[in-house]
Amino acid sequence: MLDNLRWDNLVDLINDPPYLVMELMRGGSLNNYMPSLSSKERKDLAKILIFYVGNALKSLHDRGIVHSDIKPSNILLSSSPSSDSLVTKIINGQIKVKLGDLGSAVKKGESALTYSLYSSFDQMVSVAMTSMKNPNVTKLGVFPEDDVYAFGSTLYFLVNQKVLNNVNIYGNNVDIDKWVAKNYDRFRQVNSSNFFTVYNDVMNEALELCEHREVTTDRSQLDELILMMVNCDKRKRPSIDEILRRASSL
Repeated sequence: MLDNLRWDNLVDLINDPPYLVMELMRGGSLNNYMPSLSSKERKDLAKILIFYVGNALKSLHDRGIVHSDIKPSNILLSSSPSSDSLVTKIINGQIKVKLGDLGSAVKKGESALTYSLYSSFDQMVSVAMTSMKNPNVTKLGVFPEDDVYAFGSTLYFLVNQKVLNNVNIYGNNVDIDKWVAKNYDRFRQVNSSNFFTVYNDVMNEALELCEHREVTTDRSQLDELILMMVNCDKRKRPSIDEILRRASSL
């Protein structure tokens, strides 16, 4: 699936399976630098990442591949900025930004292999459904729209320094990992006769969780684009092509 996949903003694959040897990115991940950035630097960096990570995703999506694990720790830098501005060095080409960890990538429509707190709630359901043993039941797959959500969720975290998928319902914080684990057990016991009942219940819960995220926004053009990317209705999320087009005017 990943054969001949090369793009400036994707970490290179040095060898093919059974071992995937990735290019060494000496600067580490975005996680290392976010705490030290000012509010303006975080927003400037977010605008730059839309271009670099967006083009990496376009390369995948155009080939029918879903990355399915976009998060700050998988956005990698070629070198450390030292004491200089990270944003300036990226703009000047002194530091390259690449999307890494293709180990969870799947073909569009296949079941997700993993999820994180940056994932869409649909993707979390897809992971939970992997427990089903009934071969006559079609499992929920992941699609480019799920990458768009995770990318938007990552940008939201960068700009606001808080996780988008923090859910509070009627004053109670929801433990996302426990919710996924509960659904894993529910789907493991499902059969052909009760599948649609269980599936509809879980998807309604997923929508409720998404609608109860504690969202912070200053209604800037950047924030408006991010909010489009993390729309609870995947049909209303922009494609990577649309995101790149809108990013040109930020």
